[in-house]
Amino acid sequence: MKKIVLFTAGLIMAISAFSQQCLHEGIGLYTQEQVDRFQATYPNCKEILGDVVISGDDIMYLEGLNGFLSLASIGGLIQIDYNDVLRNITALGTLKTIQGAVYINSNSRLMKLFGLDSINAGGIRGLTITNNNSLSSCDVLSICRYLDIPYRYIRINNNASGCNSEAEVKAGCDTLSVENPAGIETVFFHPNPANGSIIFEIPGTSLNTRLVILNLNGEEVLTRVVSAPQDHVDISSLPPGVYCVKLLNEGSVAVSKLVKKSE
Repeated sequence: MKKIVLFTAGLIMAISAFSQQCLHEGIGLYTQEQVDRFQATYPNCKEILGDVVISGDDIMYLEGLNGFLSLASIGGLIQIDYNDVLRNITALGTLKTIQGAVYINSNSRLMKLFGLDSINAGGIRGLTITNNNSLSSCDVLSICRYLDIPYRYIRINNNASGCNSEAEVKAGCDTLSVENPAGIETVFFHPNPANGSIIFEIPGTSLNTRLVILNLNGEEVLTRVVSAPQDHVDISSLPPGVYCVKLLNEGSVAVSKLVKKSE
């Protein structure tokens, strides 16, 4: 009887381990219902071995792709396109590897690429980000690291300011690598994107804190002293585009990105 029990337990473990891999031929998800039913349809699927295409005019969120076992890898490309109401892809945040190209195209309401942060850039086989009208923030860590790889394929255009070219994304990536010494820890301001004025909120601000806004060429386009924990700054004179915002105080520097949109 012991041998039977041990064999059965081993068989269950083997089936469980194998069931984490699925969909050798890949999968296309074209409706919100298909996304929501993913875990029920493919229980214990943690590693998709083929391509993943997400494209549907009613797909609003992707949480259905993650359940008890979170999706960790895709063995082919990932294609997210023509999703008219999709606002974010944060549910993909557990993805560690993609062994193919990344396509993010024609998602009219998608604003940020948070969710691709943890992907190993070395597995990406090409990057295309185009025609996403609201997408202004593409400087997630995986993409920034991919931009540093020699001879990589990349196409970025027809998105919102901040993610409308490779240069704009690189400018945002530069802010991720800045170390902030003790003192000012981060920059809080809103709205962003903005077109008139922005409000800075900096607890403990002293009269020695200086605000500097630079364009993509590294030129200072606005500088002033921030004199209160909450301060309004007029940016209406700045041309639309992406800018680097720095706060400097007694040797410490905090950096963030600002997108100035059209009136």
